Amino acid sequence: MPKSFTTALENPNFWRCLALVLLFGYALTLLVSSISSMLSPFIAGFIGAYIFSGVVAKLESYKIPRGVASFLVILTLLVVLVVLGMVAVPFLQKELIILAQSLPTLARRSYEILERLSHSLNSTKIGDLDLSGLNLELNKSISFLAQWVIHFAVNIIGNGTALANIVTFIFLSPLVMFYLLKDWPHFIESLNRLLPRASAESIRSVVTRIHKTLSSYGQGQVILCGILMVSYSLALSLVGLRQAIFIGMLTGFLAFIPYVGMLVGLMASLAVAFEQFQDWSSILMVGGIYAGIHLIESNFLIPYLIGDRVGLHPVWILFALLAGGLWFGFAGILLAIPSAAAIGVLTRTLLERYHYEQPIVHQEPIPEPSHG
Repeated sequence: MPKSFTTALENPNFWRCLALVLLFGYALTLLVSSISSMLSPFIAGFIGAYIFSGVVAKLESYKIPRGVASFLVILTLLVVLVVLGMVAVPFLQKELIILAQSLPTLARRSYEILERLSHSLNSTKIGDLDLSGLNLELNKSISFLAQWVIHFAVNIIGNGTALANIVTFIFLSPLVMFYLLKDWPHFIESLNRLLPRASAESIRSVVTRIHKTLSSYGQGQVILCGILMVSYSLALSLVGLRQAIFIGMLTGFLAFIPYVGMLVGLMASLAVAFEQFQDWSSILMVGGIYAGIHLIESNFLIPYLIGDRVGLHPVWILFALLAGGLWFGFAGILLAIPSAAAIGVLTRTLLERYHYEQPIVHQEPIPEPSHG
């Protein structure tokens, strides 16, 4: 072990500082968890300001006042979101209802497959599995799922607290984003002044690496999702699948969550395919489309667009999203990927520092045996 690490471990102040850091982290976790619903608009506003600060700086270079540039960016963003909402919400409502109506057919066809299998085995059971009971349970589960999808919006509207949180998020997030965008240079300057002089350069270096990691991941993921939206939509349309555009767009949009987008899209495609097609060849083609595009995504698109330089493993991203949502709700989901990137960069930085401080041991070469 390096001498500096050994010295640090033997120092009592090191353990006191470590205990204080852990205690502070635990208290901060409890605080964020208790007020996560209130923090969501502020976190969303900060993330929006971080993403669009470069756009505002570009507009400012054209002699546009920063406050006006911030207002124009937020106004443009709101107009785009409103137009998309007006177009997408009725379309999504219609497509989701059609998709929910396809689920019972998927359950029935699955039961028919199992029933044929049982007849070929001359048995009404497969092991301890009663097929008639399975069919009844499948129908109950599908009916419950369809009712949940249909009445989801009604339940949200009926819940006053949830509706208040949504309204607060919609109106407060742009306001927070505007003030952060307008004062972003002062905000960064204030943080710089708070850094201790002895370690300011090291901290800036780590923050720069985190920024580059998030930028590379965000840009690559947006391009990847767009390519997958087009690829799945076109491929499913060529097969003749109903709702091909909707399912393809849904699959590509959810691709930022590793494995989830492909699995959700595959289940939705199979539900429609089982209802629409009677021949197995078309159904197998739908499954083949998802298998083929996923192989291309894993072996070519992700290495080229994102690559190892980002350092965010899909399993780490999935864990961060699930853990953030479980511990802190919607605020945790918003912070999941930035936190995962920050933890990854900090871990790699500590490991690099550790290996850099390792003493280099020079070994004498082993002499060749003489053949005399």
